[in-house]
Amino acid sequence: MKKFITAAITSLMFTMSAAPVFATAPIVMVGNFAKVSFEDGEASKWNVYGEYASHDIISTAGVVDGSKAMKLSMNGRTTDWGKITSLTVAPADGAPWNLAKNDIIKATLTNPENFDLSIRINFLDTSGNNRLVFFTVPANSTREISITGEYFGETGVASAKWEADGYSGKGLDTSAIKEMRFHFPEPEPKFIPGINAASMIIDNLYVEKGPAEPAMPIEGSNFPVTSFEDGVAKKWNVTGPSNIHEIVTEGAVDGTKALKVTITERSMNWGVRNNLAIIPPGEIWNMGTATSVVATVTNPLDAAIQLRCNFSDTANNTRMVYFSIPANSTRELVIGPEQLGTPGVKNSKWGADGYDLNGVDKSALKGMTFYMAEPELKTMPGITSPVYIIDNITIR
Repeated sequence: MKKFITAAITSLMFTMSAAPVFATAPIVMVGNFAKVSFEDGEASKWNVYGEYASHDIISTAGVVDGSKAMKLSMNGRTTDWGKITSLTVAPADGAPWNLAKNDIIKATLTNPENFDLSIRINFLDTSGNNRLVFFTVPANSTREISITGEYFGETGVASAKWEADGYSGKGLDTSAIKEMRFHFPEPEPKFIPGINAASMIIDNLYVEKGPAEPAMPIEGSNFPVTSFEDGVAKKWNVTGPSNIHEIVTEGAVDGTKALKVTITERSMNWGVRNNLAIIPPGEIWNMGTATSVVATVTNPLDAAIQLRCNFSDTANNTRMVYFSIPANSTRELVIGPEQLGTPGVKNSKWGADGYDLNGVDKSALKGMTFYMAEPELKTMPGITSPVYIIDNITIR
């Protein structure tokens, strides 16, 4: 029976056809996962549907972040897995969520009923793996759930734990999550027997950074980690006419220190902009078998900022990549094969994140320079003194 139920969930949970209700809601990001707390102005994307579903944005019990929360209600029990009451959350920009191996997804659940409730969450990744996790919230109580590596499982490998809290299905690729869906086990009579209606209040869905994996040697690479810790060889240099740079603890994700750069006045001259250079003159860095450069950036301002990076190689190709970091947020930037491009081949992508100019040879990098788009007034309009905190510049 369990196998039948799991198969039904796996095959039907992502084929629901009722019309969705969309909402966009402050942003706190880890990687590209924006916090969902159902507040006005968030950039998250969610929808509610189901044969007997309803929802309310409430400001009473169950609110733990901001002033609002989501109350998801099952007003009747369907026997059709394709029409169950559910709340789906997906990446706002369509790009799959890219979380590190040890990151933890958390949410606060409030059960306002006089009976215990089981809440289920299905995750789907870009490879088609469908992982079901579930938690029991006692009657008239609030609980913060933590979805850890045990619940995510090993990518593509089926495993199960059938207890009050547990999981089933194939393990998830946490670097490529397409969506997550909260729902009740409506068609299963053994769950909350005799109950035809129930509600759950959901708030403060976010990612907590987990401990970093020990650095593993990457074949063929001489690309060091830049993490601004004491005793680490300094390979970086900040230059420019109007900046303050300091080593701080805020925003540190590798060790205890990070680099904070404050542009005291935006330059209007591209030739004298403020730069953070990572590769020293005369050195050639080889990424070896690694495919991506990553860096963690914190924006402490109340407005979004843009960070750009120019790469150059020994064949004199230059590639410009850029990212938007939302207000009051931390984001891991991933500069992968698409962003680095094909050596010598020019292509462009213009949007909140993008790139331009010729692709570079990742085995022969002679320059890597972060900078703000200072002279472009249409970028970061109204911001006269951008600030960014950067840490853990490395490859994987």
